[in-house]
Amino acid sequence: SKINIIGIDGNRPDHMINNFNIIFEFISEFDFTIFTDYGNFYTIDKKRSFSQCLNKNISIFSPNPKNKMSSKGLKYELKDSQFEKLYSGTLNIGMQNNVDIKTNDKILIFISK
Repeated sequence: SKINIIGIDGNRPDHMINNFNIIFEFISEFDFTIFTDYGNFYTIDKKRSFSQCLNKNISIFSPNPKNKMSSKGLKYELKDSQFEKLYSGTLNIGMQNNVDIKTNDKILIFISK
């Protein structure tokens, strides 16, 4: 099932952290798109391509430290990479218009506006 979310932050940082914990709890059950003032979050299950990514900030969040991910089009490419921590895939940049992400397990990706 697909779920679009607007207003995930509730104008409170504690509210936003709680909501993202809920997203990660149900990440394997739903296809989420989260719209924010700064960009959008998307869940990826197996493989997904994004367009219009050149020079955009891109962060990848993997709740499973054993998950293997690969990418094409990022400044810091992933090649069967694993993230020990949830924040280990943050602060990347799109180096091409099209960015491709492959993953063994569901992940969350942020792409700035």
